[in-house]
Amino acid sequence: MNELSKRVKKLQVKAHLRGSKENCELLGYFAKKYLLNTDTETINSFEQLLEFSDPEITDWLLGYMVPPEHLAEIIESITQLYKKV
Repeated sequence: MNELSKRVKKLQVKAHLRGSKENCELLGYFAKKYLLNTDTETINSFEQLLEFSDPEITDWLLGYMVPPEHLAEIIESITQLYKKV
């Protein structure tokens, strides 16, 4: 397993171990379906996103609050992927 694959695997586990069930579902699904087949920039953004608290992430994903500019694209990607399900 190469370094990028190890990093993605760690992010997948971290995404599934969030405090709230909703974020576990949303972030875990995105990590499982999308992270292995994406670019390093998206992986970096996802990693940065996971550093925020669950209430903040939930507000951004549900559109209650505007995310920081550097996370807007990853938030949009997560919500769009989940809408397709």
